[in-house]
Amino acid sequence: MAGNGNQTLYNHLIAVKEGRRCFKNAFQGVSRMILEKDIEKVTVKGKTTYTFKVFNTGSKHIIGMYDEINSFVSFVKDAAENGSSKEMAFVLVGEPGNGKTFFVDFLCSKYRSFLAQDKNRKYTFRFKSLDKLNGFGRISTVESQTYEDPMILAMNLFDDSDANKTFLARQIGFSDQEIDVFYENYRPLGACSGYIWNDIRNYADGDIDEMLKLVEIVPVPLTESLGTVTGKYPAKDKITSSAVDLLGEESIQRLLHITDTNNPYRFDLRRGALARVAGGGIHFSDEIFKNKKDLVQIYRERVMTEMFNAYMDEPFAIRKDVMNYVNMIIGIDAENLGPDKMWKYKDPQTGELQAMKIDERYIKSVEERLGLKTQERRETFRTSIRKIYGQKISVNPNYDFMDNLELVKAVTDVRLKSDIAGAGSLIGALANRTNEENQKLYDRMINTMLNKLNYCNTCAQKTIEYFCTQEDEK
Repeated sequence: MAGNGNQTLYNHLIAVKEGRRCFKNAFQGVSRMILEKDIEKVTVKGKTTYTFKVFNTGSKHIIGMYDEINSFVSFVKDAAENGSSKEMAFVLVGEPGNGKTFFVDFLCSKYRSFLAQDKNRKYTFRFKSLDKLNGFGRISTVESQTYEDPMILAMNLFDDSDANKTFLARQIGFSDQEIDVFYENYRPLGACSGYIWNDIRNYADGDIDEMLKLVEIVPVPLTESLGTVTGKYPAKDKITSSAVDLLGEESIQRLLHITDTNNPYRFDLRRGALARVAGGGIHFSDEIFKNKKDLVQIYRERVMTEMFNAYMDEPFAIRKDVMNYVNMIIGIDAENLGPDKMWKYKDPQTGELQAMKIDERYIKSVEERLGLKTQERRETFRTSIRKIYGQKISVNPNYDFMDNLELVKAVTDVRLKSDIAGAGSLIGALANRTNEENQKLYDRMINTMLNKLNYCNTCAQKTIEYFCTQEDEK
């Protein structure tokens, strides 16, 4: 078996087998944390209820809230036993200042202390020596972005599920009953981990011992300020809220190293709040109904792109405008740029000579949508785009930046809200089809969505209806 160090997957699994480490989901962990402490039966307002000592320890602890705490314990216990609560969230509703946020903060603090004990500590894995593989540039180590448990990797070592169970039984010594318990918390590897593991498999020609030499087991950091294991996502006002804060975004730094455009590691998921607690943690979504607007914004951005393509009667209309922006920022500093701002260049995708007029107003509008207010920030962004373009185009001449979601959104916003005489007029035309011109526009867009964008009739109508709704549902 590969490696004998304490940081190997093999030694971690042995520690789980011997009871020195554990593999539990968040519900099982919180349930054990609560139920291991004393429980007392008390009478409150003539009713018999229970008080859990874990909530009554410390200099500043929870007072009262008996009904809420008992409901929470029932919820967690049911989820830990694979009940229906496992697929639900626990929501506290009440007037401001009645202790909702304090309750969750207190619970998160206790959970971090619980996980700080050696036998309860959470571990994850990282891949090392990736510079031996092609396509990662100077990136030599990659940690699981969602802090996946090493046991998740152990259950996905091979493509065949039976082969994984055989490995756990023969190499580690787990019984069939223990393996069945583990598989109750089974899930496939995340996109990044699975992609890299497959690259490692190809590199090692499927030799599991060689593959495991590139895996290292590390403890999950419990620092509150990092937002790992227990993460709080406070709602923002609608203007500043962003899907990036929940889901993460594409990392320009990683793109400079990763040559394979299909590699999902190009996205920095830990920029978002969800990935940091995904490996058996608690996500505290403060003011959840305001957060709903942030989540809806993700879908809105997709709808805006589709509506633009439908309006232009072309499936890849937005792609052309994104590439126009990229070509403009490349050509704006060209030596052969004349006073009329016309630039001639050879298109790497078609090999043909193309002429383009550099529209500085359009470039500035896109960059303002990206939040680049100063000239220094604009130049830094342009330089990064040029670098990425230079690296990608030599490997893939058809690279089109459509995976850069922020740039695509900015271009879409500019085209919809300025070039098409304002989105308001388009919304008005689609919403009010009493005159013939508006009806023709609606029919043409429906036809484009059905025949070119592969929508069904119901989805096409609902997407336009959603686009015409100015305000999110309350």
